[in-house]
Amino acid sequence: MEDCGEDVSGIFGQIKEGATQPEWTELPHYDYDGVGGLAYLMRAQGLKVDQVPTLKDDKYTFFRKLRGMMAYLPTAGVRKQEWLRIDPNAKRISLPVHERISWYLFTKEETEEIKFAARAAGVTVNSYLLYHLDAVVSAQLMPPSANRRWSVPVNVRGGVERSAELIHTSFLAVDVDHDFSIKQLHEKIVGLMKRGYHWGAWFGIQGGSMMGQEKMRKYLVDRKQQGESWTGTFSNVGVWDIPGSGHWMVCPNVPSMYPIGAACMTTHGRMGITIQLHHMLGNDAQTRQSILNSWIRSSLKSKSFSMQEA
Repeated sequence: MEDCGEDVSGIFGQIKEGATQPEWTELPHYDYDGVGGLAYLMRAQGLKVDQVPTLKDDKYTFFRKLRGMMAYLPTAGVRKQEWLRIDPNAKRISLPVHERISWYLFTKEETEEIKFAARAAGVTVNSYLLYHLDAVVSAQLMPPSANRRWSVPVNVRGGVERSAELIHTSFLAVDVDHDFSIKQLHEKIVGLMKRGYHWGAWFGIQGGSMMGQEKMRKYLVDRKQQGESWTGTFSNVGVWDIPGSGHWMVCPNVPSMYPIGAACMTTHGRMGITIQLHHMLGNDAQTRQSILNSWIRSSLKSKSFSMQEA
Protein backbone atom coordinates (compact mmCIF):
# COMPACT_ATOMS: atom_id res chain seq x y z
CA MET A 1 0.00 0.00 0.00
CA GLU A 2 2.84 2.35 0.80
CA ASP A 3 4.41 1.70 -2.61
CA CYS A 4 1.05 2.62 -4.18
CA GLY A 5 1.13 6.01 -2.46
CA GLU A 6 -1.29 5.09 0.32
CA ASP A 7 -1.22 6.18 3.95
CA VAL A 8 0.01 3.36 6.18
CA SER A 9 0.78 5.37 9.32
CA GLY A 10 -0.97 4.57 12.55
CA ILE A 11 -1.09 7.66 14.76
CA PHE A 12 -0.46 7.69 18.51
CA GLY A 13 -0.86 10.71 20.76
CA GLN A 14 0.20 11.11 24.38
CA ILE A 15 -0.94 13.91 26.68
CA LYS A 16 1.61 13.95 29.45
CA GLU A 17 0.79 15.12 32.96
CA GLY A 18 0.37 18.88 32.99
CA ALA A 19 0.14 19.16 29.19
CA THR A 20 -2.89 20.24 27.18
CA GLN A 21 -1.82 19.03 23.73
CA PRO A 22 -0.76 15.56 22.60
CA GLU A 23 2.71 14.63 21.46
CA TRP A 24 2.13 12.70 18.24
CA THR A 25 4.03 9.69 16.90
CA GLU A 26 3.50 7.81 13.64
CA LEU A 27 4.31 4.12 13.26
CA PRO A 28 3.89 2.10 10.02
CA HIS A 29 0.96 -0.31 10.10
CA TYR A 30 3.07 -3.02 8.46
CA ASP A 31 5.15 -3.14 11.67
CA TYR A 32 2.61 -2.25 14.37
CA ASP A 33 -1.11 -2.49 14.95
CA GLY A 34 -2.79 -0.23 17.51
CA VAL A 35 -2.24 -2.43 20.53
CA GLY A 36 1.32 -3.34 19.54
CA GLY A 37 2.20 0.28 18.81
CA LEU A 38 0.90 1.47 22.17
CA ALA A 39 2.81 -1.22 24.03
CA TYR A 40 5.99 -0.42 22.10
CA LEU A 41 5.79 3.33 22.73
CA MET A 42 4.96 2.96 26.41
CA ARG A 43 7.75 0.46 27.01
CA ALA A 44 10.18 2.74 25.16
CA GLN A 45 9.47 5.31 27.90
CA GLY A 46 10.29 2.76 30.58
CA LEU A 47 6.64 2.22 31.53
CA LYS A 48 5.64 -1.19 32.81
CA VAL A 49 3.22 -2.85 30.41
CA ASP A 50 2.79 -6.38 31.71
CA GLN A 51 -0.39 -7.23 29.81
CA VAL A 52 -2.19 -5.92 26.74
CA PRO A 53 -5.83 -6.48 25.73
CA THR A 54 -6.47 -10.00 24.45
CA LEU A 55 -9.31 -11.94 22.86
CA LYS A 56 -11.11 -14.06 25.45
CA ASP A 57 -12.39 -17.61 24.94
CA ASP A 58 -12.02 -17.56 21.16
CA LYS A 59 -9.20 -19.66 19.71
CA TYR A 60 -8.31 -19.90 16.02
CA THR A 61 -9.32 -23.43 15.07
CA PHE A 62 -9.84 -25.23 11.76
CA PHE A 63 -13.62 -25.30 12.26
CA ARG A 64 -13.82 -21.60 13.17
CA LYS A 65 -11.66 -20.71 10.17
CA LEU A 66 -13.99 -22.59 7.79
CA ARG A 67 -17.09 -21.12 9.37
CA GLY A 68 -15.55 -17.67 9.29
CA MET A 69 -14.72 -17.99 5.59
CA MET A 70 -18.42 -18.51 4.86
CA ALA A 71 -19.10 -15.12 6.47
CA TYR A 72 -16.05 -13.39 5.02
CA LEU A 73 -16.13 -14.43 1.34
CA PRO A 74 -19.39 -12.64 0.42
CA THR A 75 -17.71 -9.35 1.41
CA ALA A 76 -14.42 -9.99 -0.42
CA GLY A 77 -15.50 -8.42 -3.73
CA VAL A 78 -15.03 -4.83 -4.82
CA ARG A 79 -17.38 -2.44 -3.04
CA LYS A 80 -18.11 1.17 -4.01
CA GLN A 81 -19.17 3.78 -1.46
CA GLU A 82 -21.45 6.65 -2.43
CA TRP A 83 -20.19 10.10 -1.36
CA LEU A 84 -21.70 13.55 -1.70
CA ARG A 85 -18.39 14.98 -2.84
CA ILE A 86 -15.15 13.25 -3.67
CA ASP A 87 -12.08 14.03 -5.74
CA PRO A 88 -10.29 10.79 -6.66
CA ASN A 89 -7.53 12.82 -8.32
CA ALA A 90 -6.76 14.93 -5.25
CA LYS A 91 -3.05 15.06 -4.50
CA ARG A 92 -1.76 13.84 -1.16
CA ILE A 93 -0.02 16.64 0.74
CA SER A 94 2.44 15.84 3.49
CA LEU A 95 1.20 17.58 6.65
CA PRO A 96 2.17 17.25 10.32
CA VAL A 97 -0.16 15.09 12.37
CA HIS A 98 -1.84 17.95 14.22
CA GLU A 99 -3.00 19.34 10.86
CA ARG A 100 -4.44 15.98 9.74
CA ILE A 101 -6.29 14.82 12.81
CA SER A 102 -9.03 16.06 15.13
CA TRP A 103 -9.32 14.74 18.66
CA TYR A 104 -11.14 15.10 21.95
CA LEU A 105 -10.42 13.81 25.45
CA PHE A 106 -13.64 13.33 27.42
CA THR A 107 -13.68 14.16 31.10
CA LYS A 108 -14.20 11.32 33.56
CA GLU A 109 -17.81 12.46 34.00
CA GLU A 110 -18.42 12.48 30.24
CA THR A 111 -16.80 9.07 29.91
CA GLU A 112 -19.12 7.69 32.57
CA GLU A 113 -22.09 9.28 30.83
CA ILE A 114 -21.22 7.48 27.59
CA LYS A 115 -20.79 4.17 29.41
CA PHE A 116 -24.15 4.67 31.14
CA ALA A 117 -25.89 5.55 27.86
CA ALA A 118 -24.47 2.43 26.21
CA ARG A 119 -25.67 0.22 29.07
CA ALA A 120 -29.10 1.87 28.95
CA ALA A 121 -29.32 1.09 25.23
CA GLY A 122 -28.27 -2.52 25.85
CA VAL A 123 -25.12 -2.24 23.73
CA THR A 124 -21.35 -2.00 24.21
CA VAL A 125 -19.49 1.30 24.24
CA ASN A 126 -17.91 0.20 20.95
CA SER A 127 -21.31 -0.23 19.28
CA TYR A 128 -22.62 2.98 20.85
CA LEU A 129 -19.77 5.15 19.54
CA LEU A 130 -19.78 3.54 16.08
CA TYR A 131 -23.53 4.10 15.78
CA HIS A 132 -23.21 7.81 16.50
CA LEU A 133 -20.12 8.19 14.31
CA ASP A 134 -21.88 6.47 11.42
CA ALA A 135 -24.94 8.70 11.79
CA VAL A 136 -22.81 11.84 11.64
CA VAL A 137 -20.65 10.66 8.73
CA SER A 138 -23.66 9.55 6.67
CA ALA A 139 -25.47 12.84 7.32
CA GLN A 140 -22.52 15.06 6.38
CA LEU A 141 -20.68 13.14 3.66
CA MET A 142 -23.20 10.86 1.91
CA PRO A 143 -26.52 10.98 0.05
CA PRO A 144 -29.51 10.05 2.26
CA SER A 145 -30.02 6.54 0.88
CA ALA A 146 -26.36 5.46 0.89
CA ASN A 147 -25.45 2.28 2.75
CA ARG A 148 -22.18 2.07 4.64
CA ARG A 149 -19.57 -0.54 5.44
CA TRP A 150 -17.18 -0.03 8.34
CA SER A 151 -14.04 -2.01 8.99
CA VAL A 152 -13.88 -2.73 12.72
CA PRO A 153 -10.47 -4.12 13.73
CA VAL A 154 -10.41 -7.16 16.01
CA ASN A 155 -7.40 -7.74 18.24
CA VAL A 156 -6.81 -11.53 18.01
CA ARG A 157 -4.05 -11.74 20.63
CA GLY A 158 -4.87 -14.71 22.78
CA GLY A 159 -6.68 -16.43 19.92
CA VAL A 160 -3.63 -17.16 17.77
CA GLU A 161 -0.17 -18.42 18.67
CA ARG A 162 2.54 -16.17 17.26
CA SER A 163 5.26 -13.83 18.48
CA ALA A 164 3.90 -11.09 20.72
CA GLU A 165 5.77 -8.50 18.62
CA LEU A 166 3.93 -9.33 15.40
CA ILE A 167 0.68 -7.74 14.21
CA HIS A 168 -2.43 -9.42 15.62
CA THR A 169 -5.26 -7.55 13.91
CA SER A 170 -8.16 -8.96 11.93
CA PHE A 171 -11.41 -7.12 11.25
CA LEU A 172 -15.17 -7.24 10.83
CA ALA A 173 -17.06 -5.86 7.83
CA VAL A 174 -20.02 -4.10 9.44
CA ASP A 175 -22.71 -3.20 6.89
CA VAL A 176 -25.12 -0.45 7.92
CA ASP A 177 -28.35 0.50 6.15
CA HIS A 178 -29.56 4.10 6.17
CA ASP A 179 -32.25 3.35 8.76
CA PHE A 180 -30.34 1.01 11.12
CA SER A 181 -31.09 1.21 14.84
CA ILE A 182 -28.38 1.11 17.48
CA LYS A 183 -29.62 -2.29 18.62
CA GLN A 184 -29.46 -3.67 15.08
CA LEU A 185 -25.91 -2.40 14.67
CA HIS A 186 -24.86 -4.04 17.92
CA GLU A 187 -26.55 -7.32 16.96
CA LYS A 188 -24.78 -7.17 13.60
CA ILE A 189 -21.37 -6.91 15.30
CA VAL A 190 -22.17 -9.67 17.81
CA GLY A 191 -23.44 -11.89 15.00
CA LEU A 192 -20.29 -11.42 12.93
CA MET A 193 -18.15 -12.38 15.92
CA LYS A 194 -20.26 -15.47 16.61
CA ARG A 195 -19.98 -16.53 12.99
CA GLY A 196 -16.21 -16.13 13.20
CA TYR A 197 -15.97 -13.49 10.49
CA HIS A 198 -12.70 -12.26 12.04
CA TRP A 199 -11.18 -15.72 11.62
CA GLY A 200 -12.21 -15.88 7.97
CA ALA A 201 -10.70 -12.43 7.46
CA TRP A 202 -7.57 -13.49 9.36
CA PHE A 203 -7.15 -16.45 7.03
CA GLY A 204 -7.60 -14.12 4.07
CA ILE A 205 -4.98 -11.72 5.42
CA GLN A 206 -2.46 -14.52 5.90
CA GLY A 207 -3.19 -15.82 2.40
CA GLY A 208 -2.71 -12.36 0.95
CA SER A 209 0.71 -12.08 2.57
CA MET A 210 1.81 -15.11 0.55
CA MET A 211 1.08 -13.42 -2.80
CA GLY A 212 4.33 -11.50 -2.85
CA GLN A 213 4.78 -7.75 -3.19
CA GLU A 214 4.41 -7.49 -6.97
CA LYS A 215 1.15 -9.45 -7.11
CA MET A 216 -0.17 -7.56 -4.09
CA ARG A 217 0.63 -4.20 -5.73
CA LYS A 218 -1.26 -5.26 -8.88
CA TYR A 219 -4.18 -6.50 -6.78
CA LEU A 220 -4.44 -3.18 -4.92
CA VAL A 221 -4.09 -1.07 -8.08
CA ASP A 222 -6.76 -3.11 -9.87
CA ARG A 223 -9.23 -2.70 -7.03
CA LYS A 224 -8.49 1.01 -6.72
CA GLN A 225 -9.09 1.49 -10.45
CA GLN A 226 -12.45 -0.23 -10.01
CA GLY A 227 -13.35 2.42 -7.43
CA GLU A 228 -13.31 0.25 -4.33
CA SER A 229 -14.16 2.06 -1.11
CA TRP A 230 -15.51 1.08 2.26
CA THR A 231 -16.77 3.87 4.51
CA GLY A 232 -13.78 3.74 6.82
CA THR A 233 -12.24 2.19 9.91
CA PHE A 234 -13.39 2.49 13.50
CA SER A 235 -11.02 1.04 16.08
CA ASN A 236 -11.38 0.62 19.83
CA VAL A 237 -8.06 -0.34 21.43
CA GLY A 238 -9.56 -0.76 24.89
CA VAL A 239 -8.69 0.41 28.38
CA TRP A 240 -5.07 1.17 29.31
CA ASP A 241 -4.40 2.12 32.92
CA ILE A 242 -0.60 2.14 32.96
CA PRO A 243 0.81 4.10 35.94
CA GLY A 244 2.61 7.27 34.89
CA SER A 245 1.58 7.00 31.25
CA GLY A 246 -0.66 10.06 31.00
CA HIS A 247 -3.55 9.97 28.54
CA TRP A 248 -3.27 8.40 25.10
CA MET A 249 -5.16 8.41 21.81
CA VAL A 250 -4.80 6.46 18.59
CA CYS A 251 -6.05 6.87 15.02
CA PRO A 252 -5.98 4.38 12.13
CA ASN A 253 -4.33 5.08 8.79
CA VAL A 254 -6.57 6.28 5.96
CA PRO A 255 -5.84 4.66 2.58
CA SER A 256 -8.22 5.46 -0.28
CA MET A 257 -10.14 2.21 0.25
CA TYR A 258 -10.86 3.17 3.88
CA PRO A 259 -10.96 6.99 3.67
CA ILE A 260 -12.25 7.70 7.19
CA GLY A 261 -10.20 6.72 10.22
CA ALA A 262 -11.62 7.01 13.73
CA ALA A 263 -10.78 5.44 17.06
CA CYS A 264 -11.32 5.48 20.79
CA MET A 265 -9.40 4.33 23.83
CA THR A 266 -9.63 4.93 27.56
CA THR A 267 -6.79 5.81 29.93
CA HIS A 268 -7.22 6.47 33.64
CA GLY A 269 -10.98 6.85 33.37
CA ARG A 270 -10.99 9.27 30.42
CA MET A 271 -11.87 8.27 26.88
CA GLY A 272 -10.14 9.86 23.93
CA ILE A 273 -11.53 9.86 20.39
CA THR A 274 -9.89 10.79 17.08
CA ILE A 275 -10.80 11.19 13.44
CA GLN A 276 -8.99 11.86 10.16
CA LEU A 277 -10.12 11.91 6.53
CA HIS A 278 -8.44 10.86 3.32
CA HIS A 279 -7.44 13.83 1.16
CA MET A 280 -9.88 12.84 -1.61
CA LEU A 281 -12.71 13.69 0.81
CA GLY A 282 -11.23 17.13 1.38
CA ASN A 283 -9.42 16.70 4.67
CA ASP A 284 -9.89 20.32 5.71
CA ALA A 285 -9.98 21.17 9.40
CA GLN A 286 -13.49 22.62 9.26
CA THR A 287 -15.09 19.49 7.81
CA ARG A 288 -13.14 17.19 10.10
CA GLN A 289 -13.89 19.25 13.20
CA SER A 290 -17.58 19.47 12.29
CA ILE A 291 -17.78 15.68 12.18
CA LEU A 292 -15.93 15.35 15.48
CA ASN A 293 -18.11 17.94 17.23
CA SER A 294 -21.32 16.34 15.97
CA TRP A 295 -20.04 12.93 17.08
CA ILE A 296 -19.40 14.28 20.56
CA ARG A 297 -22.77 16.04 20.78
CA SER A 298 -24.74 12.97 19.73
CA SER A 299 -22.80 10.74 22.13
CA LEU A 300 -23.32 13.11 25.08
CA LYS A 301 -27.09 13.32 25.16
CA SER A 302 -27.39 15.36 28.34
CA LYS A 303 -24.71 17.99 27.72
CA SER A 304 -24.45 20.85 25.27
CA PHE A 305 -21.19 21.05 23.36
CA SER A 306 -19.76 24.03 21.53
CA MET A 307 -17.15 24.33 18.83
CA GLN A 308 -14.80 26.11 21.20
CA GLU A 309 -14.64 23.09 23.51
CA ALA A 310 -12.84 20.94 20.92
